[in-house]
Amino acid sequence: MERSIVGFLALRELVETRPPVRAQTLDILLQLCTHPDIKLRVMAISTVKRWVPGSPMSAEVIGYGLQVLKRLTNAGESKAPAEGEEDVKMGEPVEEKKADTISRFLGDITPETVRQHVELIFALSRRQQDLLEHIFQAYIGMQPDIQDALESLLTPLIQSLGPTRELLDQLARFPPGAEKLALKVLYILSGAGSSPVLVNVVKTLMAERDLNPKFVIPIIGQLDKVNPIYAGRRQC
Repeated sequence: MERSIVGFLALRELVETRPPVRAQTLDILLQLCTHPDIKLRVMAISTVKRWVPGSPMSAEVIGYGLQVLKRLTNAGESKAPAEGEEDVKMGEPVEEKKADTISRFLGDITPETVRQHVELIFALSRRQQDLLEHIFQAYIGMQPDIQDALESLLTPLIQSLGPTRELLDQLARFPPGAEKLALKVLYILSGAGSSPVLVNVVKTLMAERDLNPKFVIPIIGQLDKVNPIYAGRRQC
């Protein structure tokens, strides 16, 4: 383990202080972010996430995380990016890579390999929460068993974020087809108690969309606390 730590420190220094070898060294680190050995994967992710946001490496790290996530959609089939998808960070384009060249550590897409695909983008989302939108969008294109695997890994990320403005905004406008993921997020957030803001988000969703009544269950004890805006909509 000590040798691994020294190795990652050396790679980090090369990326930060040696521009001529930055691209090659960064590619090594990014591929290690998908390594099947969880200890190596965690060390690699810890190394690269420090560059997001605000460093010359930020766009490349984010772009790589999104490309790995994209492999999970329709078994990695390529598709045209959604409008604005290329503007990940301050208008900097995400470099496209073929699915089979992203990482030598990534093979077949199965529920067991989902963790290798999502841990990097989850870690980056803690530092740049607008990336949560990409997770919701990618979820729509996943097969049901892959969706289930992603959901099972989601709890630590959502618990670490808590009901932030960015996460609540994403919950309030989740895309059609991501209802099950939104419900999972709602249950996680309500686990520590439903804040008034979370309650109002759910009430607004129920008023504006034809959603499963299950969305009410996490906040059912707070339904009598209707805000004026929601009350006005009910009276209309």
